[in-house]
Amino acid sequence: MTEHDSGQSPPQPPSYDDLQKTADWFAEPDPSLQSIADFANRARAGFGITLLTAAGAISGSVIAREDFYAGLAHLFRASAEEVEDKAKREVSLSTADLFFGTPAQQMREERENDDSKDDVALINQEQLTRFIHLENAFILQGPTRHNLGFFRVQLSHVSAWTLGTLD
Repeated sequence: MTEHDSGQSPPQPPSYDDLQKTADWFAEPDPSLQSIADFANRARAGFGITLLTAAGAISGSVIAREDFYAGLAHLFRASAEEVEDKAKREVSLSTADLFFGTPAQQMREERENDDSKDDVALINQEQLTRFIHLENAFILQGPTRHNLGFFRVQLSHVSAWTLGTLD
């Protein structure tokens, strides 16, 4: 006798709504880490931090996203200046500005025009912060250390963190 013969219907899978509620317990970033990232973005100040992710332990100094992009623009431009072919050098310099220099400039303008007296706007900005930016970063994967330099980490991918670096 099969299930259908017994008059019982086969079990139904859980509804999508039920699955959606439990599919990713860590979909939102840690609120304290989010506040640290937002503080660094607004104050352009940071400190040593270690982040635990699926990739390994990432350690470095928290910096503002503006400084992250400006630092990458500087590195990219310095590398581009070494290119001997003039046309390739110009393309490289334009690429540095497009992907790093222009965003850094836009972030600086946002910061300079920020109305920090608007508490609601500050709270909303903090809640929208989704990445933390590091300099002098490195990752430990088992006993192996890999230097990363500037590094951007999605906050929702951090499972644990602590103040200080692993130097």
